[in-house]
Amino acid sequence: MAIEFRVLGPAEIVISGKSVVLPSNKPSIVLATLLLHPNEIVAVDRLYDTIWGERPPASARATLQTYVMRLRQLLVKFDDKCAISTSPGGYSITATAANLDLLKFRELRDRARDFRGEPEEESLYLGQALSLWRGTPLANIPSDTLVRDGIPQLAEERLEAAERRFELELALGRHRTIIGELRAYTAAHREREQFWEQLIDALYRSARQAEALEEYAKVKQYLHDELGVDPCRRLQELEVKILRGEQQPEAPPAEPVRTVAAPPAVTPIADPGPRLYQLPPEVADFVGREQLVHDLLADVRHDLSTGRPSLTLIHGAAGIGKSALTVRVAHRLRNLFSDGQWYVQLSGADSRPRSPLDILEELLVTAGVDPHAVPCGLAARAAAFRSAIADRKILFLFDDAADAQQVWPLLPGTPGSTVLLTSRMRMTELTALLSSRSHLLPPLDPAQSLELLRLFLGRGAVRMEHSSAVELAELCGHLPLALRIAAAQISGLPGQRISHHLNWLRADVPRRMSIGHHPRLSLFHLFDVSLARLSEAARALFLRLGHLPAGSEFTLRDLAAGLDASGDEIELLLGELRDASMVLYLAPGRYALHSLVHTYAAFRCVEGAVAV
Repeated sequence: MAIEFRVLGPAEIVISGKSVVLPSNKPSIVLATLLLHPNEIVAVDRLYDTIWGERPPASARATLQTYVMRLRQLLVKFDDKCAISTSPGGYSITATAANLDLLKFRELRDRARDFRGEPEEESLYLGQALSLWRGTPLANIPSDTLVRDGIPQLAEERLEAAERRFELELALGRHRTIIGELRAYTAAHREREQFWEQLIDALYRSARQAEALEEYAKVKQYLHDELGVDPCRRLQELEVKILRGEQQPEAPPAEPVRTVAAPPAVTPIADPGPRLYQLPPEVADFVGREQLVHDLLADVRHDLSTGRPSLTLIHGAAGIGKSALTVRVAHRLRNLFSDGQWYVQLSGADSRPRSPLDILEELLVTAGVDPHAVPCGLAARAAAFRSAIADRKILFLFDDAADAQQVWPLLPGTPGSTVLLTSRMRMTELTALLSSRSHLLPPLDPAQSLELLRLFLGRGAVRMEHSSAVELAELCGHLPLALRIAAAQISGLPGQRISHHLNWLRADVPRRMSIGHHPRLSLFHLFDVSLARLSEAARALFLRLGHLPAGSEFTLRDLAAGLDASGDEIELLLGELRDASMVLYLAPGRYALHSLVHTYAAFRCVEGAVAV
């Protein structure tokens, strides 16, 4: 049984394909320090510093020996070849590119350098190297010394690789496909002018001159306010070039990005079927989520390059923006899926879950298979669907899944394809059985909510009524759908002030947080759908939560005191509500309701019914 180590993100150990995040304790600091210097002797004094800082205890040597002993016992249990060695004055750990992502990153980066002059191959290897990153290195390791001395070096290696890859992608004419990534990098690393230059250049080449100039204004303002300097000469020359309207450089047509690792050999079907790109359009005024978009893109690229089955779940409350985020990510992955991008709405027009059997019939037709030639039954149709798409590179976006049972028959059986899935449910079954990735989507933060209102209503309107705009964002609970509904209502009435609409909306939020009779544009109808999918006991408990004061937290003990039920029973019901994104989990035993969900619960308490 082999062990893999991951330090390019939260520190993890991977055992037989299962990832275990290291606890935030001192033995983990020792292991992380050794992994940052693989195959090197790390001095005892350096380990003291990373564990205790400038004031190690008198028992430091004995304590460190105990930590190393515990690590050895843990590692040898799973891999007798993975050893921590003792040397005069220090310790070392043996690692290779096969079991440490840091070494794999450096191997791929160095391999890319071997292809200087061959931009396609160089960019390919750099993309694979960057796909190994999962966020801030060692984010779960509590060591100020590592944060100060170790992490910056790793971050610099990543940023240099990213700058070079973007440079190559621009040279290859793929400017449109990297705009999203560049936005994420400029947002996270505002001080690096190279990323700004590449983003502005990519926008300009994509005939988006206004956006390019807007980004130039942002970096110019940032450099002036924070550093007291002007943009570098290259940025200034790029601005002049855009203002003059100089002809954009010719570039070769973009080609699909290739991956080095191929999926297992599968006999292809005679007719590969149509190559369809069915994604709905992106939301034009999308705001926030930059880091998550970047991480999702990196995860999919990593899975494709390694041949790992790829399934990612985006879950959260109704109206939180799951579909908009996932569609945005999917559009940025188009070049990776030569056999198409298929979009499937898993709920019907009435918002009720669709039958997997009906969905499979639709998918078989899309794959070029006559469903009438397939034996009836869910298992037979699922098998026929998986055979039809085997060895094909397709991105599936399954939107608004009701539960894991609905999704399971729809999943591809071979690597190569990717599934992006949205749901209001947490669906831990998929994580447990398939090691799928899962991301809980939070509301926007206040600044992002205001930016969304500015995009709808204009910057001048929001600036003139800033306090009312802040109150409107709070009333909407920073949910993107609620903000869009309110902003659309305001913009549809010439001369309507934000303050007037705010007062009108407050008077009857449940009935006025909607547009027309469209079920997907009524926030409380969507909450109704979520509630109707729960068990009867969970629904009853949720409606009782509407009696709690707005904004209050509650515990198991609080609820047990007022209900004829045991703590275990209430905990199970709260778990069901949490998994359905109807309550917020704050800490073990502590919960709360989102502000609009509380308003909904109180409203339904009075109504005494759920109308779906």
